[in-house]
Amino acid sequence: MLPAPLLPRLRPALHELLRGGNRPEQQALALFLSSGDFNRHLSKMRRLYRQRQATLRAALQETFGAQVPLLGGECGMHLVLPWRIRWMM
Repeated sequence: MLPAPLLPRLRPALHELLRGGNRPEQQALALFLSSGDFNRHLSKMRRLYRQRQATLRAALQETFGAQVPLLGGECGMHLVLPWRIRWMM
């Protein structure tokens, strides 16, 4: 998304930058971003993955209890399960 007043000055650079681009895809993406649909999608996915992670955490805690501390997940979709397997030692 480019402010309209900048377009005349940047048009040559944009032409060079986008010369191989797929304009319909770019227009669809611009609409997806500017309409707020992308933000709604992100919110929905964050809620969904937060619920899935809570379900996984509960199942792991129920199965392993305090044997397996759960690390991570505060800032993303990952979880770390640092446990030692006896047959590997």
